[in-house]
Amino acid sequence: MGKSKRQLRTAAEVLARLQANPEFQKQQAERQRKFAERRARFAAIERPIMDDLEQFGIDAESTEEMTSRYAPLSPQIVQVLLDWLPRIAEDRIKESLIRALGAAKEPFDGKPLVDCFLRDSSETLRWPIANTMSLARPYGISAWLMEAVNNRLFGSAREMLVIALARLVPAEQALPILMS
Repeated sequence: MGKSKRQLRTAAEVLARLQANPEFQKQQAERQRKFAERRARFAAIERPIMDDLEQFGIDAESTEEMTSRYAPLSPQIVQVLLDWLPRIAEDRIKESLIRALGAAKEPFDGKPLVDCFLRDSSETLRWPIANTMSLARPYGISAWLMEAVNNRLFGSAREMLVIALARLVPAEQALPILMS
């Protein structure tokens, strides 16, 4: 067997070479700067939401922190999130609100989720909306769900809509649709 012309290196050796490379250091610094800017921008967008939640005893810097610390979420918290949902243009923040709604303690009006689903044609938002519908117990969306599961334009979000249909719609109405 011949020797390979290319030497094998350990991860530590590769990392040491990268750390010594000024161009790599410059790229890393730029990535970190952009990440910090994005984090600050998201925090500024979320700040009014967090301020509204303070009246209910919520002390958190982000919706993710709020959800991890205060789940299951009370109806008052859920209502604040639902009220903010149509007012947020940034998809990442909107997705965070949508995912937080999945931790609702009690059923809530699902119409704002449906409105958001129909307004945002992005697959990256529709799937989390449908996932939240399948996890939480939104009410008032049964008729919409029965139609939506057959709409091929809703793409992979239909996977979660089917689960929501099975959980939220009475079996005698859901089964014929699920069996078709």
